Amino acid sequence: MRALVLLVAVASAADAGTLVRWAAPEQCPSSDDVDARVEHRVGSDREVAPIIVTVHADAAGFTAELADARTLSSTSCNDLADAVALIVARMVLEEPTVPVAAEPPRVVARTTALPVARTPEWRVGARISAASGLGAQPGVGVGGELAVPIAWRDWFIEPAGSLWKRSSASGFGGAVDVQLRTATVRFGTRLPQLPIRAWLAADLGELRGEGEQFMAAQSGAGGWFGLGAGASFAWHFDDHYALVVGGEALAAVVRPSFELASGEVVYRPSAVAGRLAIGVEASWP
Repeated sequence: MRALVLLVAVASAADAGTLVRWAAPEQCPSSDDVDARVEHRVGSDREVAPIIVTVHADAAGFTAELADARTLSSTSCNDLADAVALIVARMVLEEPTVPVAAEPPRVVARTTALPVARTPEWRVGARISAASGLGAQPGVGVGGELAVPIAWRDWFIEPAGSLWKRSSASGFGGAVDVQLRTATVRFGTRLPQLPIRAWLAADLGELRGEGEQFMAAQSGAGGWFGLGAGASFAWHFDDHYALVVGGEALAAVVRPSFELASGEVVYRPSAVAGRLAIGVEASWP
């Protein structure tokens, strides 16, 4: 038997799905027939480049050619097709499978709003503070304050009450112990995204003095009223609790004068008073 040649080449994309590309005379089996014979041996799920086979007819019969210079001949083209199908099947089984390009996944863009933590519009709190002051009573004043801040969005109003420790002032021939008690109303705002508050304040209170040689009595009291402004820094160490440090300055609108019987002024508050405070604040919700 004479040798038979099969021509092997990489087919174009149009041949995808076939295992053999068969070119032969009309009296030979069709290309689909030969491809079906190969599939019968290797299965239909093989994805490889088609193997090209060219068949020529001559006086002795039929000859199939392959690109690697092998040839296969037979007097019957049908027998030749069987032999070619067997050889091509072996070549297909030895050739690595060509991966089939998968359809790219569909990408759908969706806009999803991220959850935003909403700050309650209303908040109510309570703060107790230790305070130190100058100008409203003799020397450096020391006191305590209780405040109730009520906030709506970035605005707040804050009523507060304070009591200051007695401090003394003396003059020739007498002395006076002075104690300050005040009620304060603050109206202000919280700076967005910052733990800082600023406010205007109205401070109404009483200065009570006790001593010797007052003009009418040994004790007396006078009204105190001041207007001013202040600011504070709040460090939140919990959702409901904060450490608050702040200060304010007040201009005295009404201030009493403490005098001895001789007419000597023993003490009169300064025209401007200043305070510093540090406290712990709780707020809800």
